[in-house]
Amino acid sequence: MTTDLIKTDICVLGAGSGGLMVAAGASQLGADTVLVKRSRMGGDCLSYGCILSKSLLAAAHVAAAART
Repeated sequence: MTTDLIKTDICVLGAGSGGLMVAAGASQLGADTVLVKRSRMGGDCLSYGCILSKSLLAAAHVAAAART
């Protein structure tokens, strides 16, 4: 088995909200960036909790406003 070597400036472990922000910021500053994630992107907050619940609440407010 051969392994290719990746040359990078920064390696971010985890793609939760913090990891995504660090990787995006480093990339925007011109750093060669690698993001490593074992499972779904976004972590609990983005995939299951905070963001989804805020979207649901916003949709509920729109629906309530349309009814009145």
